Amino acid sequence: FIDQVLDDFSLIRNLQKKPFQSLLIDNRWTLYHASPVVSGVSIHSIDDSQNAVIEFTDNLGRCSSLPEFIQSKAFTSIYENLLPQVYHKIPAIKHLAFSHVLAYFGKSTLLKYITNKLNYEPNHYVLDAPDEDLIMAEILLEMERLLFSSGKTKIMALGSSGNHHSDIARMEGLNSLFRKFIEELMLHFNLPFENDPSAPSMQELIQTIQEKFVEIVGVDMKHIDLDHSLKTFGDEIYAHLEEAELHLGKKLFGDINRRIHERVHSSELSAAQRIAYLYLLKEKSAFKTNIIGMFKAFQRQLDKIDDREAETLINEFLYRALPEEWHLLWDEVSEYGNKKVPAEELHQETRWFVLFLIQLMNSTKANEHYYPYVHTVMRLSEAVFLKQNSAINEMVQHGISVYEHFDIKQHTLIKNGEKSLEWIPQMLSQCGVIATEQNVQTHTRIVTDSKKREFPYHRLDRTHGEENKKEKIDALAQKNSNEYIKVLDTRPMPSFFQNRIQQFIGNMDAGDYRCKIFNGGLVNELFVFHKSYMKYLADNFRLMQKQEVTLEEIQKFVPDTICFYGFPEKLISFPQVGYFDIPGPRGNIKTIVAPLRKEADYFGNIKKPRLTVMNEKIKEMGGIPIHGSMFAVEEEDGAVFVVQISGDSGVGKSEMLAAMMLKWMKQNLTGVRSLKMIAGDMLHLFPDQQGNLYGIGTEEGDFSRVTDFDPDYIKFYYTLFESASD
Repeated sequence: FIDQVLDDFSLIRNLQKKPFQSLLIDNRWTLYHASPVVSGVSIHSIDDSQNAVIEFTDNLGRCSSLPEFIQSKAFTSIYENLLPQVYHKIPAIKHLAFSHVLAYFGKSTLLKYITNKLNYEPNHYVLDAPDEDLIMAEILLEMERLLFSSGKTKIMALGSSGNHHSDIARMEGLNSLFRKFIEELMLHFNLPFENDPSAPSMQELIQTIQEKFVEIVGVDMKHIDLDHSLKTFGDEIYAHLEEAELHLGKKLFGDINRRIHERVHSSELSAAQRIAYLYLLKEKSAFKTNIIGMFKAFQRQLDKIDDREAETLINEFLYRALPEEWHLLWDEVSEYGNKKVPAEELHQETRWFVLFLIQLMNSTKANEHYYPYVHTVMRLSEAVFLKQNSAINEMVQHGISVYEHFDIKQHTLIKNGEKSLEWIPQMLSQCGVIATEQNVQTHTRIVTDSKKREFPYHRLDRTHGEENKKEKIDALAQKNSNEYIKVLDTRPMPSFFQNRIQQFIGNMDAGDYRCKIFNGGLVNELFVFHKSYMKYLADNFRLMQKQEVTLEEIQKFVPDTICFYGFPEKLISFPQVGYFDIPGPRGNIKTIVAPLRKEADYFGNIKKPRLTVMNEKIKEMGGIPIHGSMFAVEEEDGAVFVVQISGDSGVGKSEMLAAMMLKWMKQNLTGVRSLKMIAGDMLHLFPDQQGNLYGIGTEEGDFSRVTDFDPDYIKFYYTLFESASD
């Protein structure tokens, strides 16, 4: 037997198995195996924050059609990132596990549905179950709301071509291309895109809801019975008459009820108009209050006269006054239908009428079968009149072109043999350096996790080594003395931080960071952004001078300051934030670290660290940092003088300058030819040997509360305020 087994084994030992392709697991990188190189998109957020930064590469620009766009791995990453965030908002599927939702409403389902439509190949197995197409429509509406919200900052990162003007044009073009694909996707489900309608009237809103109800539920308005609702309405009126002890009203209740039925069931009204009129009559107008008030006023007149005069007055009321009052009551109901519904009330008004309509339907069928349709009818009806986020924000808010993976052997620090600083060109090459950038969206809107600056930035290293060496020796010589603790310097040497950063750079995930250099001022600045903080590029772009960087400049760049935005807390340990010196070829490189925490997600934690290390470097260079504004005034005779304004934050330095400029623009500053802004928030003063002072600003833009500016100033510079960031 064993020999037979061995013989059989010899026949199959070299057999090559060919597995079926359908059984293979797709090895493509998705959101759960993030690789921007493969997918063309990276998504970063801080901890469990709902805000995120989405970085696209130009891989998506190679898609020439909607099916290619949906089939792309970038779309997969974005879709699978947004789907778990939105499906809980849809009652029909919120109870399902995400794996089930992904199976029923994943990207593959979407692709098959659209491909079948484009190829005229109807497939009954794609979104064929009851209401599946409606659920997919709700998913897409929620995704549009989330993707274009201010909490999702989208950045386009292109490989730099060396032609900055061409790169900027590509950023603008790709933004338009992406919007086109998403608009086409929404149209396949008859959904709006970039919707920014005017406020509807109540009648228009009701009509739209009725049309959506018929489309979704499949029941025509003429099949809805109104008698039960009319009876309930009549009972409510009678109860009010009885409560107010209006005996004449109770006697005339039959006439009141008849008139209401005749008005609602008028042959001049269609079935949909009858339902709309009943809703306005019963739920929105003051009909009940007005009719009770009418009978109360008449009752007060009856109480003042005798029975014979009362009979005459009743006849006058019934045959002359009452018919006129009815016309006024009907007109008041009709006028309410022409009332505009403001945006802040749209959701509530939609909800009330949908619930009213569903209740009518359930009463007609004597069941509660139609309640599950409430959310779908509401969402799709509201979308017709709701201003969409795609009408507010662009698909791409900010664009950058990047030099990355270049040869670092040509870098100045490598050529000069600066072994301790080789990690700088290594980081620049791996993370990529921004060559140029552009605000694709004119008015950028950003949502932050923090609303104020939480962290003070202190010095972390020792400045001069063992300063108190003699005192420490004396303290150690004393037995049972605590004097040593008083002179103990617990701060580490600068080399400690340099070694930790060097180790981190050697093991970091370079795909999580981007570098930006600025060499247009006195100080060469290097910014290293975690991609969760890249949304602040749009703010920095407005504050700092626009600069285009070439690869040659990058190879020669040696920083004077380094700002690490969003580095792990363990890099410094306690206190997690602060600045220190790194010895460099041109003096100390002032280095600061801001932690990757939601509490640090605020623009002040981007702006203040930069100013901190810059001021330290300026002091090292012999300058004086000043927190204030500076501007030059040119007089009509050509004379120029400079004004400096110093003060704490919030005292009105920028506003004072704006007020002076406004007076100049109104020609109320006699003898002044022009005003020139030098610095708006921070400036540096340098004295020369003759005692002259030279002032240099740090920023071109301004970081101010726009509510503090004069309305006339905003009018003059409206383009600046509209192109601001908030």
